[in-house]
Amino acid sequence: MTTTQRHLHLELPHDHDSPLRARRAVRRLVGDDGDGYVDDALLLTSELVTNAIEHTPGGCTLAATMDPLASGLRVEVSDDSVALPVLSPARRDAIGGRGLRIVDLISRRWGAEASRTGKTVWFELGS
Repeated sequence: MTTTQRHLHLELPHDHDSPLRARRAVRRLVGDDGDGYVDDALLLTSELVTNAIEHTPGGCTLAATMDPLASGLRVEVSDDSVALPVLSPARRDAIGGRGLRIVDLISRRWGAEASRTGKTVWFELGS
C-alpha cells in the first residue's frame, strides 16, 4: 500500500474517447490501494464524464485525489454548464437517464457545486 496522497488532473475533449481516457487515468491513480472499489470508481467516473460530454458543448476537466491512508477516493468532473444535475427517476422505456441514480447508489457521497464558469459534479468512495 502506498502511503502518500496522489492527485490527478486531466483536461478531456468533447469526444467519445473521453470516458475511456478518464477510466484509464483513474485506474492508474487508484493502483492497488483501491482494489475493493476500483470497478465502482471506473463506472462512476465514466458516468460523470459521459454526462459532461453528452450535455455540454465543450469538454470537461477530471480531477481526483486518492488518499490510501484514509482509504478514500474523490473524483470531480467539471464542465462549462451552469445547470446542476437533478436526480430523477428514469422512464422505463428510456435508454439512458440512470447515470446519477447509479452514482447515488454506489458512492459513499456525491454532490454538485456551481461555479462562475459552470459546475463540478463529484463522488467519493472508500471509508
